Amino acid sequence: MAAKYHKDVFPPKKLDWKELAGSLSNASDALGRYDSFLSIIPNPGLLVSPLIVSEAVTSSRIEGTRTTVHEVLAFEAGNTNISQSQKDDIQESVTIDPHFSTQAGC
Repeated sequence: MAAKYHKDVFPPKKLDWKELAGSLSNASDALGRYDSFLSIIPNPGLLVSPLIVSEAVTSSRIEGTRTTVHEVLAFEAGNTNISQSQKDDIQESVTIDPHFSTQAGC
């Protein structure tokens, strides 16, 4: 069964701005705080990097690679005590996602 995220017909013909004002104000305040937070961080991509690595590892599993987020991060930090097949899988994982090197600040 589909969830109801709105009342009556969508899109609504008329919005009750009084009902929405509090939520819109809270959302605007939260975005402002987030934007301010990002502006004081020297490299905000570092906050996103673990998420990008996780997505890259998950996506690459479809292609048959076998690696973990921990292995990728350890390799990126300089761990060279790995087999050639592990290294190949790690490199495949990070190159399969075009956003990995540009957004993660790597």
